[in-house]
Amino acid sequence: MSETATPGINPAAGPRTVSEFLGGDHRRLDAILLQTAELALRGSYSEALARFTEFASGLSRHITMEETVLFPAFEEKTGMTEGPTAVMRREHAEIRRLLSTIAAAISAGDGAAFDSEKGRLLEVLGRTTRRRRESFTPCRTAWREASASATNSSGGCRRSESKGPWA
Repeated sequence: MSETATPGINPAAGPRTVSEFLGGDHRRLDAILLQTAELALRGSYSEALARFTEFASGLSRHITMEETVLFPAFEEKTGMTEGPTAVMRREHAEIRRLLSTIAAAISAGDGAAFDSEKGRLLEVLGRTTRRRRESFTPCRTAWREASASATNSSGGCRRSESKGPWA
């Protein structure tokens, strides 16, 4: 597995906040998925599978960080446990299923199935990103504070102040 540098992050200094790490990680993962697609398009399925394995591992680690560090800090700060983080956990489960399906398609050398499932994955990832932006906008201060510290400090929005598709 090769290690792809995180754009926008000084490797010597590292990310300063969870959000900075996750933002850089999004860009790194996007680049790996693009490389996977290029390899699959050329019919280099064994190389595509190696890159996709790196992508899936990185995305799984990314999701785990959100679910074990960022979401609990946000939920503690806002008091919302059945709000946007619950919706994103369900989307994460869908993403994990798609990762398995895509790996199977690449292993089978099935370019059409790979393209189809990759399209579904990109759709879910896009939806999750949009939902995060839309849902956390009313709680931007709490989200920023939770991502910066992942601690239980007071402040931010409360359930009554929030609006969104999960309200």
